[in-house]
Amino acid sequence: TLEVQPGESGMIDIRVADTGCGISEKNLNRIFDPFFTTKGALGGGKQAGTGLGLSVCYNIIQSRGGRINVESSPSEGTTFAVTLPSGEMATAVCEGEVGAGGAETDVGSRDQRILVVDDEEQIRDMLRDFLGAQNVTCCCSGEEALEACESQLFDFVLLDICMKNSSSGIEIFRALRQCDPALKIILCTGNLPENIPPEVLESCHAHLLKPFKLDDLCATLNSTVEA
Repeated sequence: TLEVQPGESGMIDIRVADTGCGISEKNLNRIFDPFFTTKGALGGGKQAGTGLGLSVCYNIIQSRGGRINVESSPSEGTTFAVTLPSGEMATAVCEGEVGAGGAETDVGSRDQRILVVDDEEQIRDMLRDFLGAQNVTCCCSGEEALEACESQLFDFVLLDICMKNSSSGIEIFRALRQCDPALKIILCTGNLPENIPPEVLESCHAHLLKPFKLDDLCATLNSTVEA
């Protein structure tokens, strides 16, 4: 069922409820985390899932000055409650007169140029939206990343070293490092540290193990800028 009604202080309340299988308590606190899924190989279900749908929704709603909450019980269904600004309040948020809330990377304000290298389109889109599209370039392969680095300068690279239809991620890392020794490369990958060559771990600026939280990425970027 879908319910929409006026909220308080120029907001609008939206409730979406179902009578499905519900969400277990242990999963309820993680459903907005990037890459967390109960579907497919990652979650043990039959259908494939990337674990990005609700995370993208959460960040879009936060960026628009809203909030989203969820209530669920196994075998009883799930209810999502979304609150968004409407009318003049929505206009004020879009024009920056009212703070939108949510995580602040503080990186875009310092004119940092960021290259995102990942073969998953949803991940690229999510990171672009989170980081601010103005200073972000996205590539779907290591070869594209090398071409981008040859044509312009970047301050950061967020690199997945385990990509399909691409050269070895480790070789791409080494080529990027050779192209620009000062480049700050952050590994965003599902590879455990023990599966990454020691010299790569030592020369990268950080290693974020998927699934990671956007707050962790934010903290990593800001600490790297300040280093």
